[in-house]
Amino acid sequence: MIKKENLKNIGYYVALIILVFIFIAGLVSYGNASFNQFNHKARQSEAKVLLTQLYQLENNFFLDQKKYTSCLSNFIAEHEPLPNRKYYVGFNPGSANEVQCAQGSSILKANSKLSDFDYLPYFEKSNVKSNSFTAIAVGKFCESCDVDVWSINEKKELVNIQSGIRANYTWPIPLVSFLLIIVMVVVRIRKKRKYGAQ
Repeated sequence: MIKKENLKNIGYYVALIILVFIFIAGLVSYGNASFNQFNHKARQSEAKVLLTQLYQLENNFFLDQKKYTSCLSNFIAEHEPLPNRKYYVGFNPGSANEVQCAQGSSILKANSKLSDFDYLPYFEKSNVKSNSFTAIAVGKFCESCDVDVWSINEKKELVNIQSGIRANYTWPIPLVSFLLIIVMVVVRIRKKRKYGAQ
């Protein structure tokens, strides 16, 4: 037959073990979220690099032709998406300032989580005039992620219009469970000191 005191001890240790598992699960969840956030920030460098390259190409074209162009085929021959490209880059297809620009040659395609219809509305913010331009990069890192949108203009102002990185709010789980473990251990030690080993 199990004594009442032993049942209390068993209940205490079971509760303590559950809190330790919650603490460990919280740390794993926090680590995973932190890794994803770091990974997404690293992937944003692709948008910065692509837009900076587009800025350089536009400036070179401007020096030669005295105008900017939305027709990427003027300086980029290959329009097939690279295997790991996550961003669509270019201009609003409706803002083409050249009649001879082929259909679809104002946007570089990507192998992103976006369909062709999902990314087009973001390019409405882009434009090309003879003396100015604003190019857009649109990407999505995962199915549950938000869309990440960057822009650059003729002044080389690189702006993150809409961030695809979510804030990490998983830190309270390990913190609260750790505090509960401390409280349980402290209460247990105080009870043992108060009543002594009986």
